[in-house]
Amino acid sequence: FISPEAEEKSRAEHGVEISNPLTREASKMRGSMLPSLLETVNYNISHGLESVAVFEVGNIYKAQGGDPLPSQTLRVAGALAGKEPRHWQQPGADYDFFAVKGVVQQLLADLGIEAQFCREPHCQLHPGRCAAVYAGGICLGHFGQVHPAITANWKLDAEVMVFDLDFLALVQHSRQIGGFAPPSRYPAVRRDLAVETNVETEAGTLLAVIRGAGGELLEELECFDVYTGGNLDPQGKSLAFSLAFRHPQRTLEEKEVQKLVEKIICRLEEAGARLRS
Repeated sequence: FISPEAEEKSRAEHGVEISNPLTREASKMRGSMLPSLLETVNYNISHGLESVAVFEVGNIYKAQGGDPLPSQTLRVAGALAGKEPRHWQQPGADYDFFAVKGVVQQLLADLGIEAQFCREPHCQLHPGRCAAVYAGGICLGHFGQVHPAITANWKLDAEVMVFDLDFLALVQHSRQIGGFAPPSRYPAVRRDLAVETNVETEAGTLLAVIRGAGGELLEELECFDVYTGGNLDPQGKSLAFSLAFRHPQRTLEEKEVQKLVEKIICRLEEAGARLRS
């Protein structure tokens, strides 16, 4: 339950009004997960916590015309704010868009969901730091930085990163929940590829091209660097990818890996990217 004020401050979809609420602060059934997340973040930061990382699984509610009962949708949502936990590689950096993207990527990977990230505006998120998650043509949800106007409404100085996903859609698209895969006896063969492409080309588009060309032997794939400026075309950018190939039953030969890499490069060129020298 939330208050009308929390709903308004969060630009949340209208929830369901309760006819006989005990208090005004709990007079509506929420239509969005964001007010609850921001209340939790605000409480923890106002009590001196430097790093906040929370998640919730719960329902949102919407009125259904003449139906006396509202519809309810189960969501999984989370928020990151303040500083990331300190470690030797990155001492106390602030949570950013890539931190929440990493959380979503790991969740999808653990569930075995092949998803695509697309630029798609959302009224609750920063217009330049948000993305939608799609799988099988269905939108699973959104993630990104909370819109600065909303964090200002909550008097939060910290940038807040959130994700909000449809729980049942995740279950429906999941191909694996839990389970154990024994470590392979055979070594992985790793390659790095750096390509130049148009600045408008999304990394996700090229990742999909590489996965399609790499086939079943492509075990790992990551875009680990994006670079603009320098000697590059003003309308271009450089993307660097890390690839790992592995055969489940034997050691891969160099010529096999080279053939796959050449196939990937060919597909990337067809998509408008070219290998950097």
